Amino acid sequence: MCIAIYDLCSFVRLKVDYCVWRGVTCDNVTFNVVALNLSSLNLDGEISTSIGDLKGLLSIDLKGNLLSGQIPDEIGDCVGLKSFKSVSSLRPDESEDVIVSAFQKLTAFFHQRPEQKFVFITQHGLLPLVELLEVPKNRVTCSVLQLLNQIIRDNTEFQENACLVGLIPSIMSFAVPDRPREIRMEAAYFLQQLCHSSSLTLQMFIVCRGIPVLVGFLEADYAKHRDLSYNNLTGEIPFNIGFLQIATLSLQGNQLSGEIPSVIGLMQALAVLYLDMSFTHETLTSSS
Repeated sequence: MCIAIYDLCSFVRLKVDYCVWRGVTCDNVTFNVVALNLSSLNLDGEISTSIGDLKGLLSIDLKGNLLSGQIPDEIGDCVGLKSFKSVSSLRPDESEDVIVSAFQKLTAFFHQRPEQKFVFITQHGLLPLVELLEVPKNRVTCSVLQLLNQIIRDNTEFQENACLVGLIPSIMSFAVPDRPREIRMEAAYFLQQLCHSSSLTLQMFIVCRGIPVLVGFLEADYAKHRDLSYNNLTGEIPFNIGFLQIATLSLQGNQLSGEIPSVIGLMQALAVLYLDMSFTHETLTSSS
């Protein structure tokens, strides 16, 4: 049996129901081929160059066959396949740059193709990500947290799955004041999603002693940093906010509207400002 028989792109054009074929898994919405499990089928011949036309392919397993020839260069066109493979095969002893690059690429991929998060969870689960959270490098930790937040965003099932694999205590350990600010922000967003998702995730968060963590967000460095991110604040930013003597002001992740007060540009102590992109454009004047 030759691998050319699985020239799926030709069958796509002919509108053949290839999704029912053995070893072929399709996306339930787009019906794109997302996985090929053709192991131990005594396939011979060469891998078809049309493999590169399967743009939605995320996983492929051809072990245990009699294939020959070279792996076609076209397989490099399967962007999702490269992203999934690079993350699923990472080890904690990999270099920091390799891990961060792989996670950034997959985070960007999920941002463009959110429907593929289900395929990733089904095939790999969250445990490989949990293991990489133990790597004692801040850039790695931040990139893993960013990917986790991208995966569980607006998906109660994924959030409950994250709780069941024991992620809550691990994430809470990154929410303490002595962690870098960018890591605390990602940890806060993760925990905020759990608190606003379902009664089950909220209960698990409370059982894991999450309330003191929330209190810690309010207490830590509050005289210097105003972190009001990822709440349900509404309305406009008050003009009087310009009288605060603070170094950091974080308002992202809320439902604020209107213009950005120009007085913010006159806050001499302000060094960092986090805002969403939903505000009316307003030029901020810088203080001299």
